[in-house]
Amino acid sequence: MAAAARAIGLASRATRCERRGDGAGATASTRTARTRARDARARARATRATSGSGGGKGRGGDIQRMLANADSAEAALRVVESDLDAFDAVHAATALHRVAKFSAPESRLERDFSRAEGLTNDGRFRALAASVATRVDEFDAFGLANVAWSFAKIGYTPSQETLGALAARLEREVSKQGARLKPQSLSNATYAFGRMRFKPPRSTLEALCAATTREMGEFRADELSGMLLGLAHLDHVPDAAFLKASTDFIAKNLRRFDDAASCNVLWAFARMDKALPRDVIDALLIQLASQNLGGANSHVNVPMCMYACARLSHQPSPAFVKAIDAEIPRCARRMNIGSLDSMFWALGTLGGAGEGQLELSAESYEALCAAVTVKRDIDAELVSKVFWALAKVNFRPSDSTLVALGRMAKSRGKELEDENVLLIMHAWGVLRWNPGDDVVEEYVGRFVDDETQRLNAGQAAKLLCAYGRVRWLPPAAHADALLALLMQEAAGGNLHPATAVLGLWGASLLGLKLETSQLDVLAQNTITQKLSPRSLAKCVWSLAALGYDPTPVDLADLKRATDEAWGKLPIKDQTALKQAMTRLGA
Repeated sequence: MAAAARAIGLASRATRCERRGDGAGATASTRTARTRARDARARARATRATSGSGGGKGRGGDIQRMLANADSAEAALRVVESDLDAFDAVHAATALHRVAKFSAPESRLERDFSRAEGLTNDGRFRALAASVATRVDEFDAFGLANVAWSFAKIGYTPSQETLGALAARLEREVSKQGARLKPQSLSNATYAFGRMRFKPPRSTLEALCAATTREMGEFRADELSGMLLGLAHLDHVPDAAFLKASTDFIAKNLRRFDDAASCNVLWAFARMDKALPRDVIDALLIQLASQNLGGANSHVNVPMCMYACARLSHQPSPAFVKAIDAEIPRCARRMNIGSLDSMFWALGTLGGAGEGQLELSAESYEALCAAVTVKRDIDAELVSKVFWALAKVNFRPSDSTLVALGRMAKSRGKELEDENVLLIMHAWGVLRWNPGDDVVEEYVGRFVDDETQRLNAGQAAKLLCAYGRVRWLPPAAHADALLALLMQEAAGGNLHPATAVLGLWGASLLGLKLETSQLDVLAQNTITQKLSPRSLAKCVWSLAALGYDPTPVDLADLKRATDEAWGKLPIKDQTALKQAMTRLGA
């Protein structure tokens, strides 16, 4: 007991040195603790030769029973405090596992950082971790996987040296001739490495994957999902044999996958950029919907599945969309930043107003917007994703939500990259929403002051169109500079059709005055470009609004182009196009 107390004291002092930043002192203290712990174990082994070991009778058996009966992390740590000097490898692994079992969060995304920090800074835990680190070569494959899983569950990452030794030992165990490891061990080890973001050598991961392929028939659904999740976190893509065996297992055992396993599998394949058969994806999604989307875990499951569908370019079935549409208003507030990020990215990727694109109810969009506006730690990238997604699905939130979104946008304006500023400005234009002239001026100030030297023609057109749609009048010099970029591109015959549409539309909305020569160049681009019917109608309407006076030849060319597009336009666009052509003299 005295030796255990001394080891715990040394571990506590090492922890304090680490917090103060005394790296050298912490290293020396840790080495001293490990040396003394090894000496204590040598004495303990001599004692156990007569009194029994961890798995048998005597003192070792008593320790194991106390650890097995511990009903809390504190109870297990009290055994560590009193008997660490008598621990063998079994005791150390058991103690660590009991601490992990009773201190891990219940939810997959819940993290109680204060509790984890309090535990990992406890001198008793530090002494236990140091003891485990010096015993790596004493563990078999099951013990190694158990130790790695326990560290990951607790939220404690050992030194790279310890993790490297653990991975090397595990690889040797897995690669032994005739070795047959339990699926739980293979899954736990890989999951733990992924959770701790420690990437072992490729040979270690390949050995684990090869063993998994051999034992695939013995796996449970949750074990395979944990294995896949760990590999995905480590950005390791297994070989074709592993992926085929995994896919076959999933297809044959669909009903064995609970909500967590289904979501983990979908997310892992998406993260690895490896597609599952579409019927398997749909089957997993429908099964998840039948499981009430995981109930209390729906705020985790829905974003994971949406991310997976978007990453795999898979439009979910109407039945699944209906299920999540009913659940999102109830669970959006409980989503964390990462989940909201996944949701908005998926909506922007899969969503839209067109046929075959994902579309949710206004209530769901409102709930997601309201959820993101109350987050304090939102970053600039998520701000851009929110507005980009809203523009893609063409949903304008309620006035109160827009006010909150405006405050959110203003708070991150200076942190945005140029491309994201343009993206947000374009989205505001699509939504026909001005968050306030002060916000717009803060966003575009970098372009106004820079005299557009950092912009190209496409970006200039986006800004012009956005200015017109949000009804913000730019300084004359800035507007002229943007137009000059457009004209330079148009004069060379290189103006992209989308750029032509946005530029003309923006100039007309702003009521800019263009010279006759400029209008002639833009009109020729409109005639010669292969524009879609709606884009052509917008360009013709814009030319008319800008006062274009075509020659008889140009007017005839415009009439021929509009006649071809006429039958493909909706009624309101036909009406607008007819009025524009009348103003042009047709």
